[in-house]
Amino acid sequence: MKIFYTVWLFDKHFKHIHIMKTSLLILINVLFFYAFASGQIQPTKRPTEEIINSAVLLKHSAGTGSGIIISNDTALYLVTARHVLLKEINKNHQFKDSNIEVTSFQSNSDSNMVFIMKINLIKALEAQNLRFYTDKDLVSIKIGTLKKDVIFYKPFVSILKGNNALNTYPLKEENYLLMKQTKILTDIIIVGFPTSLGYGNQFDFFTPITRKGSIAGKNLTKKTIVLDCPVFPGNSGGPVFALDSTSPILQIIGIVTEFIPLADTWQSSQFEGLSHVFLENSGYAVVEPWDYVMSLIKLMN
Repeated sequence: MKIFYTVWLFDKHFKHIHIMKTSLLILINVLFFYAFASGQIQPTKRPTEEIINSAVLLKHSAGTGSGIIISNDTALYLVTARHVLLKEINKNHQFKDSNIEVTSFQSNSDSNMVFIMKINLIKALEAQNLRFYTDKDLVSIKIGTLKKDVIFYKPFVSILKGNNALNTYPLKEENYLLMKQTKILTDIIIVGFPTSLGYGNQFDFFTPITRKGSIAGKNLTKKTIVLDCPVFPGNSGGPVFALDSTSPILQIIGIVTEFIPLADTWQSSQFEGLSHVFLENSGYAVVEPWDYVMSLIKLMN
């Protein structure tokens, strides 16, 4: 209202100046619209602190991994790669540990601002709040319900540190892309905790770190997405966001599950049949599409 009142007074006493300035503003708006439409000006799209901090560090006695906390209008879910929590023995799946510690960082600038919870995986499974695929590397746990923006954690969740605040990624349709909606060569960002990287104190292993790459292709047989982006042990279970030029926001497309190895076979020149296969990180990675995360969530609603 204050702006309109100021313009009215300005118009009343200085009509000719007002008309000139109005014409100039119209011209500026027309030029801006033309520049935006022609692609010369693009909306700013940077990974916000809230999106980065929606990724969580997972720790148990057998190792570490990454995950993401997502929320809809009624509940909160932890999503990660199945192999982070479970191992497969003779086609049966067993937990690597009965408990897992989940750390959510409240600020990228202060590693002391954390929220830590412990989840009893066995009790979560018994309560039918833990679901996973046997043929896809995904698992989801319903960790709490929401009522009027208040979180009520499940009985198998224990809060170890921090207040009730928890960074989550909102599960809205405009915030994610299904596999058929993803486009090859689209830029992406992965967020996770590659604790296997580095030697010494190059960076803090226990705060989220990002890496940029692109969608290299799709494996339609296995229904996975292939990234041109190196990932390492500790990245498994971390979220992948698309930087699509047609969208002003980051959109999640799936969960990191593994790197694609480059196989180099050594053959002995002196002993026939003696060989050895060396595996290296090819720089490509596999992502389970968001479609399958949505299906897991529906099973728990």
